[in-house]
Parts: sequence; structure tokens; C-alpha cells
Amino acid sequence: MTWKKINLFGYDPAKDDFETTTFNIKQALNDNWAHVKELFEEARSHIEGTEETLIDKVDKEAGKGLSTNDYTDEEKEKIAGLLESINIDAETAKRYGFDSPVSPSKVFDRAVQVIHVTLCAAGWTDSVNADGWHTNQIDVPEMKETYSPDFVLNITSAALAEDERAAFGLIMECETFDGYVIARALEIPEIDINVRFTGV
Repeated sequence: MTWKKINLFGYDPAKDDFETTTFNIKQALNDNWAHVKELFEEARSHIEGTEETLIDKVDKEAGKGLSTNDYTDEEKEKIAGLLESINIDAETAKRYGFDSPVSPSKVFDRAVQVIHVTLCAAGWTDSVNADGWHTNQIDVPEMKETYSPDFVLNITSAALAEDERAAFGLIMECETFDGYVIARALEIPEIDINVRFTGV
């Protein structure tokens, strides 16, 4: 007979005649102990998994659902007011084009701004200046002398990409001024170049 719940072998005194039945040690003891050990290891693994689950469990609090906003509107407004009351110092504010100390949010907006400009082929000087540069001055009303933005090529189409990269590669530097920029090149680019100034 087999004990159904844990699948162990056992003799049935009602059916087995112990006068004529030979006791099988392997089946009655060894196999049963091996099976009990296997069941024990399986139970231990299940218990350990349950313990890990219980460690991560969050207890339910009365009056709260699965998600509760414990950060009150009053606290949120107080923090927002503090942030706006903090001012960036005058020197840093000037770097970002402001005349007086300003809030961090205004400086951040300026720091992430993007200015798009076209360097027209016709805008380059025919002759070089005393420093050996061809120059191109472009009006950019929002530009400030204190800015030092990244100067990046803006590819307009796949068909022109190679020519635009070659033309952009001729530009050696770009200097910012209040209301305009001056690009400098050793050779004159033959096509218009679209660029963007990112940040300040």
C-alpha cells in the first residue's frame, strides 16, 4: 500500500500476511527516508521563500489605500516658495545674461535654451582679417557676450549631410557678443550652414 498524502510505502496489517511476507528494508525504510528528506527540503525551500516575501511586505494602515499622497499641498507650496526665494548670486546671474540676482528656475531655463542660426554663405568676408580669419557676423538678438554655448551643426537633410558636415568643419570658432555672434574660418564655406547654440 502507499500512504496517499506523502507517498510513503507501508505494510497494511489487514491485507499483508506477516507470516508469509518478507520484510523489504530497501522499500520500507531506505526509500521512505529518502523521500521524507526530499519532502523536508522542499518544505524548507517553500518556508524560506515565504519568509523573504514577508520581509518585503508592507503592512496595511487604517484609512489608506494602496497609494496615498502624504505630501500635503501646504508642504509643497512651502518648498516651492523657498526655491523661488533663493537667488543665484550676481556674478552667476550675469554669466547667464541677467543684470541682477535671479531665481534658479530662470537660470535653468536660460541654461537649457536652444538658439537656431543660419550661417549664410554670402555673409563671409572675401578677405581675411589681420588674424588670418574669414569672418561671418550673424545677428542673434537673444545672445549675450557672457554666454559660452555649445555650437553644433544642424543637418537639414540626408542629401546635404556630407556637404554640410564638410562646410561646418571649416569653421574654427564662434564668439558670442551682445546681440550677435562672429564665426571664424580659414576657408570660406560654399553653402549655408544651419547651426544651433545650446545652453549658455
